[in-house]
Formats: sequence, structure tokens, C-alpha cells
Amino acid sequence: MDKRTKLSICLIALEILNESSTDSSSEDELIMRLPIQVRPRVKNYMETVNEYSDIEFKSHFRLSRVVFTYLLNLIKPSLEKQGNGYGRCPIPPDVQLLVALWTMATPDSYRSVCDRFNIGRATAWRANRKVCSAIYSLAHKFIKWPDAEEAEYTWIDIQYKYKFPKVLGAVDGTHIHIHKPKKHAESYVNRKGYYSIQLQVSEIFIVINIT
Repeated sequence: MDKRTKLSICLIALEILNESSTDSSSEDELIMRLPIQVRPRVKNYMETVNEYSDIEFKSHFRLSRVVFTYLLNLIKPSLEKQGNGYGRCPIPPDVQLLVALWTMATPDSYRSVCDRFNIGRATAWRANRKVCSAIYSLAHKFIKWPDAEEAEYTWIDIQYKYKFPKVLGAVDGTHIHIHKPKKHAESYVNRKGYYSIQLQVSEIFIVINIT
């Protein structure tokens, strides 16, 4: 090995050592110089969904096919394109609903959801938002304060079953797993030690002082 080759090897070694001692920003710059690789997506996943058994479908999307179809028929008009005909055609309403259900039912990132459904990140985000808005717009049809007769019937039934008087419903909470927030991350750590936001769910209402 001649002197020039030895010198070249030494210079390369010094550069490697110098790179390893730099901060993460330098590493990011090095990564940015690497060629961009296109992440492969799942093809024809909707065909796979159609082949799911009822049990498999519910395990993935947390709804039975019957409830899924019922919900889809309710919100379908809100998910179909509204506008002047410009821009790209939206993904079908059933795909929008499946994307939203998968996003809410699993801790997957939007990148993972996009790979599964072969859509763009912005498309997945819009689908999730449109589905949530459509469901929220129907809240008044399903959530209402019971009248006196309904309230009396409910609390008598609950008192008979559970020996607890004048109750119209129950409230419970659940933790939804999230990625570590960039700001105030410590505020999102729950008692089980992972990052989450808490969702409170009520069934009808709780009433204590009814005469």
C-alpha cells in the first residue's frame, strides 16, 4: 500500500470520526443528501376488506358490517364531493369511512394508514375530518334529553337491576394512545405510562336530583 493510499484512508477515517461527533442536525443534513426512496403501498386493500369475514371486519374496524353500512348510508351525502367540479375526484365514501375508522381504532400513524389504503397523507387527513364532521352533524338525532316518562322508565329499570336510584345513564372514560407531543409531553403521560388523550363517554345522562 503506497503513501497516497494510506493518506486517503486516514483522511476518510478522520472525516468519519468528525461526523460521529457532530450533533443531530449534521446527521439530518447527511440524510438529506441520500437518495429519496419511495415507500411502497398496499395495492387493492379494498379487495382484501371485501373478503374479510364478519368477525375479521369487526376486529379491524370495531364495527360490524351491518352497523358500518347503516352509518355509511347516514353520512354518505356529506362525504360525496360538494362543489363546482374542480379539483381531483374524492375517494369513495366507503373508503373515507374505512380510513377514518382505521385511524380511530388503531394507534397507526397517518403514514401507515396511507400505505394501507394507497392514498396521500392529505387525503387521509381530510377523510378523517369529513367523517367526524358528518357524524357530529347527526348528533341531535341520537342524543337528546329524555322526557319525564322516558326518564322515569329508565331509572326504575336501572334501580330494579342495580339497586341504585334515579340514574338515567353512566359516564366512563378511555385513553386514546397518541405519539409523544412536541410541547408539554409530560402532561400527556397517563397512569399506565404512555402518551394519551382521554375520551369521556356517556350513555344517556346521569340525574341525581329528580323528584
